[in-house]
Amino acid sequence: MGGSPAEVNLVRVVFLGVSYPQEGGYMAKNAVFIERREQGDYAVRKPGSERASAVRPTQAKAIERAREINPDAAVHVERVRDTSVGGRDKWRKV
Repeated sequence: MGGSPAEVNLVRVVFLGVSYPQEGGYMAKNAVFIERREQGDYAVRKPGSERASAVRPTQAKAIERAREINPDAAVHVERVRDTSVGGRDKWRKV
């Protein structure tokens, strides 16, 4: 396999039109995703959920709520700007 033990194999899964990173082919159980909605506010979602756990008016407030919901979770934020290397379906960990 040729990778270091710390190396993580990430694959993507599309859920409600947005792709989410997965570790080892399974959705990370201890993760929370922040995504911008068409209304301009931000949804806090757990992997595999159909509905948002919370909706907040700003990205900062959504991150704060995600940490309240699960303090140990890795919080992933959807990029809301398009870049030359990726679009909105790319995630960054905060």
